[in-house]
Amino acid sequence: MVIMNNTAEIYTSASEFITRARVEEIIKKHSFTAAGLGIVPVPFFNFFSVSAVQINMVQSIARLYNVEAKKSSIKNIIASVLGGLGATGIAGISAGSLGAVPVIGGSLLAFSAPALNGFITYAIGYMFAKYYESPDGFIKANAHALTEWFKEGFKEGREKLGEAISGKAKAA
Repeated sequence: MVIMNNTAEIYTSASEFITRARVEEIIKKHSFTAAGLGIVPVPFFNFFSVSAVQINMVQSIARLYNVEAKKSSIKNIIASVLGGLGATGIAGISAGSLGAVPVIGGSLLAFSAPALNGFITYAIGYMFAKYYESPDGFIKANAHALTEWFKEGFKEGREKLGEAISGKAKAA
């Protein structure tokens, strides 16, 4: 058994450990890219560019697990999970709603969009990694499981990326 430092996860082989380390690198790299794109104050550009980064990330993760990941399936799963969170969920805290705040809305948007893009991208990567790692993930991964994995990933993304992304946002 291989135990990864600072986690409770136990890996049964060195190759499983290496795969998980690569997955974490992919998730972090794409999360920082998505955060950087959040600095650009053009909503449609932001949405489409971050979506492209997220799809690329999921396809990269899928390749490590020897799984075919079609763009349309990825989009459907992401839309389902984010839509399922509803207005009171994580997706309800959108950078777009901050921009509507009178006088200071633009400033709030400039500082929150990069972080939110990064955290959501991290959560999506985390969710798909759990999905691919689960031995019976394709059977058991119902909407509830995916949503829980997303929430766990969002929390982990805030913890792991928060300071770095906040620093990037402040430098902008």
